[in-house]
Amino acid sequence: MVSKINQLLTSFGKTVFALLLILWLTPSNLFAQDPPAKEEPTEEAAEAEEPEEADEPEKFSSKMSLSTTQFLGDTVELQGLLRAKMDKSWAAVPNEKVGFFAIGDEDEKALGEVVTNAKGIAKFRISTKAMALNADGYLAFAARFAGNDELEESDGDANILRASMKLTPVKEDSTITISLNVTAPSPEGETPIAEADVVVYVKRMVGRLKVGEGTTDEEGNVDIDFPTDLAGDDLGNLYITAVIEDYEEYGNIAATTIQAWGRPISYEISELPKSLWSPHPPSWMVITFFVLMAAVWGHYAIVLYKLSQLKKAS
Repeated sequence: MVSKINQLLTSFGKTVFALLLILWLTPSNLFAQDPPAKEEPTEEAAEAEEPEEADEPEKFSSKMSLSTTQFLGDTVELQGLLRAKMDKSWAAVPNEKVGFFAIGDEDEKALGEVVTNAKGIAKFRISTKAMALNADGYLAFAARFAGNDELEESDGDANILRASMKLTPVKEDSTITISLNVTAPSPEGETPIAEADVVVYVKRMVGRLKVGEGTTDEEGNVDIDFPTDLAGDDLGNLYITAVIEDYEEYGNIAATTIQAWGRPISYEISELPKSLWSPHPPSWMVITFFVLMAAVWGHYAIVLYKLSQLKKAS
């Protein structure tokens, strides 16, 4: 019985040893599971995985307005006004470059660049003597703002016919008159501009003062009375401008002159003379004040002295 048991154990051990030897000799990846096949991404998935580009910051809208003023001698002043829309309102844009251009039928010519002032205005003067007209007989101009990181680009244009205004100052006795003649060139010569409203201004320390107005007749002439009681500079000079504003085909037409028709007033800062309304009163007033104060306080002193004498007597 015992021998049978030993035989069974010996055969069992041999079997176990054989199995372990087989497992040890078998490659380790034989029983391993293959990883699942990787699916190729679809076009939609690839697009979804691509990083989105950062959105550009939204810019404010800008607006460029161009106006022209013609002076005697074929000189035109271009004035560009640059504004930006912020909080549903248009505000002036300072310290930005505005480019001015002369526009031809086939090309354009850069005239120059000017930086806007605190009011968003850029001014540029040019002689138009050698400037060609376009096919319609107009002088064509443009003002452009190239934009920046915060503002969009914008431009404005203006087309005008040539015109000029002659100003003649007339002073007779106590009467002063501004005589004006407004004309436009034509193949037949100078043609008068009739029914044009003219306004006369005088330059002041802040802005300008309107001093007269009138309307040209059929010959393009108008006489406007000028006041005689205006204050001028230290020499009595007045800076006078006559202008036709926003005429449909000619833009603004202006003429200027400097005349010594005002009261001389010095704007230098100096010490005010002694007077009742100045910080330095006249000497007689100072002496009178101290005499009166001395009399008042003298009476107080006398009263106090009398009271002390009465106290001693009692």
